[in-house]
Amino acid sequence: MLRSKIPVSVKSWRNGLEEAGITPQCNPIAKEIDKLRDAVISHDAKAIRIRSAALAQRTQEICSSLGILTACKVSSDGRNANAVKSLLALANVTLKCCTGEASPVEADEVTESTLAAIERLFSESPHLHDDPCMEVFELRREEVSDDSGIFSESRLYGRYYGRYGQLASKVDEIWSALTDSPPSLMGGISPAWMLMYATYPLTMYRAAVFAKDQIRRSFTADPAVSAAALRAYKLGIERSKANHAGIVRTQKAAIASTTSAEKAELTLDLYRRVIEGQFRPWAWTLLQLRGRVGPRLPELNSLREMLLADGHCVMKDAARAILPAARNAAAHEDFVWDEELEKMHIGDAVTSVTELEEAISRAYDFMCGCECAIVECRANDPDLVEAMASEDPPDGSLTRNVTVAINMFGTNGLRVKSHTLDRGVLAVHVEGWDLQSVNPGLQALTTASQILPKVRRFQVRVGSPAVLAADIDRSPLEKNWDVWLQARSRFSEMPLSTFLPANAAVRMAVESPTEAIRAVTWLALNDAMHACADAVMVSRDRRRFKRLWPHFQARLELITHSVTVANEIVGVDDEAATAAQELLKRVALEVNKPAKDIVVSLIAGLGNTIERRWKELGPVPVLPTLDKTPLH
Repeated sequence: MLRSKIPVSVKSWRNGLEEAGITPQCNPIAKEIDKLRDAVISHDAKAIRIRSAALAQRTQEICSSLGILTACKVSSDGRNANAVKSLLALANVTLKCCTGEASPVEADEVTESTLAAIERLFSESPHLHDDPCMEVFELRREEVSDDSGIFSESRLYGRYYGRYGQLASKVDEIWSALTDSPPSLMGGISPAWMLMYATYPLTMYRAAVFAKDQIRRSFTADPAVSAAALRAYKLGIERSKANHAGIVRTQKAAIASTTSAEKAELTLDLYRRVIEGQFRPWAWTLLQLRGRVGPRLPELNSLREMLLADGHCVMKDAARAILPAARNAAAHEDFVWDEELEKMHIGDAVTSVTELEEAISRAYDFMCGCECAIVECRANDPDLVEAMASEDPPDGSLTRNVTVAINMFGTNGLRVKSHTLDRGVLAVHVEGWDLQSVNPGLQALTTASQILPKVRRFQVRVGSPAVLAADIDRSPLEKNWDVWLQARSRFSEMPLSTFLPANAAVRMAVESPTEAIRAVTWLALNDAMHACADAVMVSRDRRRFKRLWPHFQARLELITHSVTVANEIVGVDDEAATAAQELLKRVALEVNKPAKDIVVSLIAGLGNTIERRWKELGPVPVLPTLDKTPLH
């Protein structure tokens, strides 16, 4: 039973109704009723049986489609349920009229109420939005789209920085339309977005329900065979995702095209990329899960025939997206643009840009529905996850790893505008990176270095026009990772000094090694000075002081370790910095004793000693590539 949770636009809702065979002011089963009545008038018993069955089947198909569209939030007012009830009543009274159990007057009354129910499907609703993103996330779509206009998980994370519980609730709400067991936030965001922005919601939601059922059934019946098909799909999908940049470029070029002929050619190329990308692997995978066998992905003509032969409505939905002549034309440039007709001649066939765009949307919605299904299945079946991962490369999927790495910037509050990975360099362009976000940004870089082990250099550009704020190779980030692990094991929140190694490496782009090591040493002193001040303040409550003493000790230990690692990265001997670092080590040793043996005056004295060194070395900017203003 689907729940009415997914907000959709007016256009998408009407597309869904049209897919179901429902149009305004029309009885969707009128054709079947008329044919049955003609058979009754002619007293043709065989025709009556055939037409009665056809009426029942058509009614069932429409009611089933309306049941799928119940997932749309607009149907929460009962409009779909009312239409289903009316259609079933109309079919029933029509059949009774044939046997004399109901009068034509009764049939006319039910027909009238059915038409009213159909009209209600097209009525206004507060849950029909031009921008569903605003209803769900209280953000405009542009605010969570990258520079290419494509939805960005990372930007959504950035907008909900520090409020991930709220974000998870909103994403789970979308998923609750289809399941009681939604995937994790990280796994569920993109599929939830797909569900909200379906061009043809019936195609997408029906594919999601059907594919989930097929995956579960086949994996239960024959884990080895089904897992093999799903592994092949996964590898095919990963290869096609690598072509995503090409799809985006083609989309942008088509939008920017200045002539009809140019737009037609680019749309044809886009169709080929989409249909050969994720669509074809998914269509073939579902066929395999339903018993089809074959050594490799079939060509599109053969694939279309198989989908139609299968007979299931979801497979027919998929077949509608395949225009074999158009695909072949894009591959071989075998087409001619007819300026007068504004259509493409492909051999003996003719197609329009509108038809291509519709096929692209249908293919995309079909494969998105299938993606939602596999995400849900994997989230709830560890055995399936293990079976699909048995042939994964050691470092996992590069495409997926890049996505996760970019999401790290969003989860640290930085809104990514765009990113590239080229020749071992990950370049990320963010809207802003202020002083309050210095450490979160360095944390994103440090984490990204672990997710992408083969990337040798990481760059961050900020603002517009873009300014290079960080250009760092992986070695300092790997060293900082060890410090981060120590901090994570002992603190619920990262201490300020956790990212001194990465800070030092970034600084050296604009500072000399001596300036850099003095600066990070000053930052370490600053952190230690505040730690001592906090300890003195807490000491007024002796019980609390005793409880927090291990935290204070661990903080000083981390500060000392972090600045030592930073010193190794910079690789320069500076007398002032070395003296200050030795002081920090002595302080850490001095407080390495039970709280009962500590007097407050000792901590205050250590704090004063640290402050004197702090004044000698500073002030310095927190990160001069962002702001050269010293921190006081």
